[in-house]
Amino acid sequence: MSSGDISYGDEDVLGSEEGDPSIKVKSNNINSLNNVMISHEKQNYRKSIQKNISPRKKKLSDSEQDSEESSESDNSEDQSSGSGSSIGQVSDQDSEEEKFFDDNSEQSQEPYEVDGPVQLVKVNEDLTSFEICEEGMKVLKSIKGDIGVVSLAGAQRTGKSFALNMLLDKLGGKGFKVSPSTDSCTQGIWIWGTPTFVKSRNMHVILLDTEGSGSIDKNSTHDGKIFALVVLISSFFIYNSFGAIDENAINNLSLAAKLSTNIAVRAGKGISEDELISNFTPKFLWLLRDFVLEMKENGHRITENEYLDSRINNYTEVKTALVKFFKMRELMTMVRPSNDEHQLANLNKVDFNDLRPKFQTKAKLLQQKVFEECPLKQMNNKRISGRVLAKLLEMYVDAINDGAVPNITSAWENVVEQEREKYLTKAKLYYSQLAKQIEMPMEESDLLKKLFKMRIQAMDILREGFKLGDEKSDQEENKIVLKELTIAIDQNEKESQRANLAISRKTCEEIARNAFSSINLTIRSKGYCMDNIEDIGYDVEAFTKSYKQKAVGPGKTEVFINFMNSAIPKISKDVLTTEYQKQKINEDRLNQAIGILQEKNKMLEENLEEIEQEHGMKKDEYEDIQIKLRKATKQEEILLKKAEEEADKRKMLIDDLAEEKERNQKLDSKRKKAEKQLKKREDELENEKRDIRQRDALGANISSEEASRIKETARREAIEDRSGYASDGNPAATTGGKGKNKRGKNGKKIGTPKPGQSGCKCAIF
Repeated sequence: MSSGDISYGDEDVLGSEEGDPSIKVKSNNINSLNNVMISHEKQNYRKSIQKNISPRKKKLSDSEQDSEESSESDNSEDQSSGSGSSIGQVSDQDSEEEKFFDDNSEQSQEPYEVDGPVQLVKVNEDLTSFEICEEGMKVLKSIKGDIGVVSLAGAQRTGKSFALNMLLDKLGGKGFKVSPSTDSCTQGIWIWGTPTFVKSRNMHVILLDTEGSGSIDKNSTHDGKIFALVVLISSFFIYNSFGAIDENAINNLSLAAKLSTNIAVRAGKGISEDELISNFTPKFLWLLRDFVLEMKENGHRITENEYLDSRINNYTEVKTALVKFFKMRELMTMVRPSNDEHQLANLNKVDFNDLRPKFQTKAKLLQQKVFEECPLKQMNNKRISGRVLAKLLEMYVDAINDGAVPNITSAWENVVEQEREKYLTKAKLYYSQLAKQIEMPMEESDLLKKLFKMRIQAMDILREGFKLGDEKSDQEENKIVLKELTIAIDQNEKESQRANLAISRKTCEEIARNAFSSINLTIRSKGYCMDNIEDIGYDVEAFTKSYKQKAVGPGKTEVFINFMNSAIPKISKDVLTTEYQKQKINEDRLNQAIGILQEKNKMLEENLEEIEQEHGMKKDEYEDIQIKLRKATKQEEILLKKAEEEADKRKMLIDDLAEEKERNQKLDSKRKKAEKQLKKREDELENEKRDIRQRDALGANISSEEASRIKETARREAIEDRSGYASDGNPAATTGGKGKNKRGKNGKKIGTPKPGQSGCKCAIF
């Protein structure tokens, strides 16, 4: 398989929803949001959540439960990072990286990759302890999704690094360090800095290069620890050796027989420790390099696996160990890569295509087997991510450094516990962070709906931490953690409600003060009194309407009631004060008026006697005056009636004068028109006379009689024209009052003028 067939992904089985506030809520765990305001149903929901949580292993004592609950009430955000086992605790660096909203959280963190080998575990100078390398752990922790861990172990100077470079297509000095000398160049455990992503399997494959066994400056105890550590973290263990499976090769593999002394498990009921260890050990492949023998037994060809079984039959201890600890075992042989001694001495610099064809074929087969058959790394049948594997590795190394044997069961239980604690912390932090982002104030029902949704999301985050545990044995632990989260959420909810109430009160008080400002101005100006008592109702109604439109939150009713309880007496006091002042002023004025009236009354009483005396003498006089007054009144009525009649006559006269004026205007208009016509006719006559004179001058045979006749005719026409105008007007002036039955040119009768009209309107002619 070429490097072009591999790619890199970034999925992680654990925590694929970490940091995501839009985590989907499962329908079987959700009650209707319409019931969110009912605390009874919220309690029922918590109970339903507890029933749906997968139960886990490892019961906690009552005292531990009480301790955790009291710890939660003191500080809901402060959590323990481990279970306190002697296997070891999570490092400070790891706890920092696990912060939910950190840039290094699994959801947001970019894969940490290095183009080359990175040391994962190194041996300290005293050769008695190991040290975790930070850069290698960063590579391991950043791998998301399913992983397979391929490790290659064996005696030193057997070409382990070359084999790994061959798998990576990194020959030519581009892969793990390879040295042509006899000194071992690999110390501790190294990881390839760029995990290989197998698209067809949707998983990452990690390659580990390990320190070779049998070094003269190390001992078997050290080799056993390295061997055990590699077996514990691998899912595919390749044991590399040269030549045939002989006594020397078997002796080198004797480390497998000592696994039970370097690895511990907690035996279960009816299950042996060795059997439990086999549940955690990887697939085993014996890679037999430079193999030149024919695989025959008793003259018959045998397979590679049959050859493996037949060769280890004589070594009971090793065979027993392989059978007990490695359920999946197989053998692969490879011929020598080259027959050229110079090439063999510099294999890492030789191009792969220059190697023997048989070797190339087997190398490609090995590559295919590794990347296509590498089992997923699992613990208790649970797939784990690079981050979880890094935790296990830390615990194993801590146990070895403490002089203990790595206990798989304890380490796994610690990881499960830490996952619960980690996701508990994440859920709490997620909830508290969202609670801080809530914009307050808001209505109580809206706040409860929002908090309820956040509770569901926090519960979903916590359930992610239950995935690694056992469904039955961890039930009690899960309930305790769930209860702890519930207590923290309940406390946070109460704090949110208190904060919302406080902010609502403060906001509503400000709104009330602003809305009441106009009323305050009126109060200060003494504008309210009994005379405008209705204005108070209008102003208070306007204040109430404005307040209700703007006020929000659970404190709005309380603030309104308190405000009105203080405002109404204030308004009433102002009205009463104003009325009292008015009454006092009126009372003073009234007293003054009473004093004045009393003085006047006294004066009237003094004058009353004089008036009564005079009254007797003037009584007769008074009666005469009354008689005269009645006569004068009657006469006045007569005069008034005459005046009214005279006024009516004058009004009629004014109307007649107006009509006369209108007629005169019309006559004046006609007169002007007649004058124009007369002048025109005179001009025509003048023209005719001129024509006659001209004809006379020319000696026309016109007799004087004829001329006289023409003149006479012209004169008559002129007279007729004048008489015609008079008939259009008022001809009474020319007829002397005898022509009242005559008609004018327009056919109307010509009569005498009405009374008051002038009869000389034709005098102008």
